[in-house]
Amino acid sequence: MQEINSINFSSKEINQLSAKKNINKNNVFDLAIKDLPLATEAAAKNAYDHPLNTLETASKEVLSSAAFGLVLGSIIPARGPVALIAAGVLTLPILKNGVESLMKANTESHKKNANVQQIAYNLASDTVTGSANLALTFAGGAVGAQAGFKLAQSDTLYGDFCQGTQKFIIKGENAGLSIAKTGLDYFKPDSLNANDLSLVNAAQSGLSDSLINKVLPDFKTRLAHERGVNTADSMQMFFGDLHLHSKYSDGMGLPSEIYTAEQNAGRDFAFVTDHNHILARGGVEPGSVRAVDEEGTPIEAQDPQEYADTFTQANSATVKGKFVAGVGSEVGTIGKPDPVVGHIAGGNHMNVFDSPDFLKTFELPRNGNMSLMSRALIKLGLKANDDQAVITFNDNDYKGLIAQMQKLNIKDSTGNDPIMQFNHPRYKQDYNPQMPVDRQGHDFGAASFNSPGEWVQAMDPLVHNIEVMKGGALNPNVQSHVNPYYVTSLDYAGYLDKGFHLSPTYGADTHFGFNSDGSPLRIGNPPAATGIFTDSLDKESLLDGLRNRRTIATTDFKQLSGILTANDGKYLMGDILDQNGVNELTPSVKVMGNIDPSAQYQVKIWSDPNIGDNNLASVIATKKLSGQDILNSNSQVAFDSISHTLGNKSLIFAEIDRVDPSELNNNSDPFAQVTNIEAQQWNPNSGKSFDSLAKGFIQNQDPNANLPYVDRLFTSPIWIEPMAGASHSFLTRGIVGSGGSDLNTEK
Repeated sequence: MQEINSINFSSKEINQLSAKKNINKNNVFDLAIKDLPLATEAAAKNAYDHPLNTLETASKEVLSSAAFGLVLGSIIPARGPVALIAAGVLTLPILKNGVESLMKANTESHKKNANVQQIAYNLASDTVTGSANLALTFAGGAVGAQAGFKLAQSDTLYGDFCQGTQKFIIKGENAGLSIAKTGLDYFKPDSLNANDLSLVNAAQSGLSDSLINKVLPDFKTRLAHERGVNTADSMQMFFGDLHLHSKYSDGMGLPSEIYTAEQNAGRDFAFVTDHNHILARGGVEPGSVRAVDEEGTPIEAQDPQEYADTFTQANSATVKGKFVAGVGSEVGTIGKPDPVVGHIAGGNHMNVFDSPDFLKTFELPRNGNMSLMSRALIKLGLKANDDQAVITFNDNDYKGLIAQMQKLNIKDSTGNDPIMQFNHPRYKQDYNPQMPVDRQGHDFGAASFNSPGEWVQAMDPLVHNIEVMKGGALNPNVQSHVNPYYVTSLDYAGYLDKGFHLSPTYGADTHFGFNSDGSPLRIGNPPAATGIFTDSLDKESLLDGLRNRRTIATTDFKQLSGILTANDGKYLMGDILDQNGVNELTPSVKVMGNIDPSAQYQVKIWSDPNIGDNNLASVIATKKLSGQDILNSNSQVAFDSISHTLGNKSLIFAEIDRVDPSELNNNSDPFAQVTNIEAQQWNPNSGKSFDSLAKGFIQNQDPNANLPYVDRLFTSPIWIEPMAGASHSFLTRGIVGSGGSDLNTEK
């Protein structure tokens, strides 16, 4: 900024100003404060009268601070101790200059015959000029530091250098923070009795926690999930079904009969999840085996007491340590997305597990006063009666459902929010590029939120799982294998890239559970399952495993199982790690199940290095092994380290494919079926739906039906995210620029 033109005041003028403003004419600071408006007006006039000089000076301030901010913003890790220290150090010159100006004015004002008014005005002028410069440098630094942060994420040599520098600094930060947190232990006195020592320990612990939490609130998240090596060995994999239907909606058999059949089929758990709306039986043909079994039994949405009865039957069927029977509700109607007309109705289904209240979907008028009135009543969270709570919400209005559940404080049997699951996702259809943009992305209640960002933010804390394998829900015939077109890595990768933290499950979705004579038909067939990796076989542990995303989906739970860990077992699938605690992952996949030495396996690591950029996860490493190779390696398949780009959200997950020796032949690649089918599923221009492709496979009209069948398994991801913040705070960015400008000696 241009210097403000000096204004000289006579003694008479000083007295007149002092009298007029009723101020102490000997107090330079009082005078300076009163002169701030006059100095500001003079500065503005000077800038207006000399626009080119003003622009040149302002540009130098902005550019110098932006350049300094760009450099520091790119090499200093965001929101860490070094960033705080740098901001603090660069603040000191600003404070120093301010204090020196005040002291100088005070000293000069006390000299004999000092022109106090003139000194005060000069101080006011300096304050105005300094404030303007500070604002310019603050803005320049904020922009420059943010640009530097983005540059550090670029795929350039400088970006690589910045990433390396930041990671090196982070290692030093973590070492220093660990020392700071544990350093107080060295000062414990040895001569205290037990009671006194406990008080000292508590005080030191509280001081340490307070210091770390208040000064560096992200420190605990840095190492929050780190665990000892082989901790996962104390956990177990339990297998079962999370998606089954009884005669209380459009399935067959009582819940108690389903639980018995599931246990006899070798499952460790089963959840009956009947539909929550009266439209569910619309597809049941009169006279069919389902219709005969359902005759005389009202649908659950007509008699919500059946939902309570399902809990009673589940409790009776549960034997702790041997079998867990659970209850859920499949909410919503599925609808039919179409490239031309968009969604005809519905927004796909979700499972809500272990909710004590029945969640009933109905269709409201979409226009007119009745629609407004109905929606207003729903927002009140009204219950149907006191005996059996029924929460009603409009079809696909999952925003309204969540609001009601929160308003009524609905909790599951563990005291937590009920766990939700995305059922039979159809990412390719829902985001079909041929569909108008305003009709894309309506599934799972997205259309009921104001934006995709709000949708993810609201749903992600509640939705923990996603069906990546389906069991052919409405196929009345016994299936020896999961139809390979119903194993969809695209659905998995698509919703992970939306920003959801989801783990994979298998959805049997059984509607034809029994024969007409009551013997099991589709219960246990095909032999796929959801695996939950947890501590013990009880409902609380299983729900904990679902909530913490410790699941796998496998097409054959007896033949193929496995888990993903990283960094020598410190991190386990389902973990969400802070980038400041973990800069890279070294994955290892433990292959479990029936490991036949002659079987063929391929183990793949999928990676999404930048979640949310619409580039979905892809396979970055593959190892093909025989069963004997896996046995020789103690069932562990290790991979090279995978670096994380600071500032991004990233993830990895594993896939295991297995071909049984009975399927092998010398005429084809044993894994060609997976390659061919995924090529069709991921091709955005292929017109056939997965259901039509699956039908062709069943009817042996698909060439892939003649290839060796490949069993497949997906693990839950491990995420790395900037949990303390994705970039430098605005305050830090500005201070960096301001400090950088102060270091610029060319004024």
